[in-house]
Amino acid sequence: MEDSEMPGGDEPTVAKVIELIGSSPKGWEDAAANA
Repeated sequence: MEDSEMPGGDEPTVAKVIELIGSSPKGWEDAAANA
Protein backbone atom coordinates (compact mmCIF):
# COMPACT_ATOMS: atom_id res chain seq x y z
CA MET A 1 0.00 0.00 0.00
CA GLU A 2 2.85 2.36 -0.80
CA ASP A 3 1.57 3.61 -4.14
CA SER A 4 1.53 7.21 -2.94
CA GLU A 5 5.24 7.22 -2.11
CA MET A 6 6.38 5.51 -5.31
CA PRO A 7 4.28 6.51 -8.33
CA GLY A 8 4.99 4.06 -11.14
CA GLY A 9 3.71 6.56 -13.71
CA ASP A 10 6.28 9.18 -12.72
CA GLU A 11 9.33 6.91 -12.61
CA PRO A 12 9.47 6.12 -16.36
CA THR A 13 8.72 9.73 -17.23
CA VAL A 14 11.66 11.03 -15.22
CA ALA A 15 13.96 8.44 -16.77
CA LYS A 16 12.88 9.53 -20.25
CA VAL A 17 13.44 13.18 -19.42
CA ILE A 18 16.92 12.44 -18.12
CA GLU A 19 17.71 10.56 -21.33
CA LEU A 20 16.46 13.49 -23.40
CA ILE A 21 18.59 15.93 -21.45
CA GLY A 22 21.68 13.77 -22.01
CA SER A 23 20.86 13.61 -25.71
CA SER A 24 20.39 17.35 -26.16
CA PRO A 25 21.06 20.46 -24.07
CA LYS A 26 17.61 21.73 -25.01
CA GLY A 27 16.02 18.37 -24.27
CA TRP A 28 14.92 19.46 -20.80
CA GLU A 29 12.92 22.30 -22.34
CA ASP A 30 11.23 20.01 -24.84
CA ALA A 31 10.59 17.41 -22.16
CA ALA A 32 9.06 19.99 -19.83
CA ALA A 33 6.76 21.21 -22.59
CA ASN A 34 5.72 17.65 -23.40
CA ALA A 35 5.43 16.53 -19.78
